[in-house]
Amino acid sequence: MLCIQNFLTVLNSDKSLAQNGKKVVNSGPDDHIYVYLIDHGAPDLIAFPHKYLYSKDLNGAFKEMHQAKKYAKLVVNIEACNSGSMFEKPLPKDINVYVTTSANP
Repeated sequence: MLCIQNFLTVLNSDKSLAQNGKKVVNSGPDDHIYVYLIDHGAPDLIAFPHKYLYSKDLNGAFKEMHQAKKYAKLVVNIEACNSGSMFEKPLPKDINVYVTTSANP
């Protein structure tokens, strides 16, 4: 779980990580962010070492980033089997997240 939690906290600019010298996405409302993920996948998940990243967690992170005004535009590209399934439940249209995937659900 640590690997997935690190990924999500880096996206959300966890201040405790930054204070400990770790790199996080330090962005604001005028920034454009590009997220590129390559791994194995299955319906509704992307494989990380030892655990899975589920669509509800990934999409939740994007919603949190929007609420915290961490970007103007967020572009996500995922290359994994079934990667389209991560976005079968669409994100809100007004949060400026643009998604491309290498596979259908």
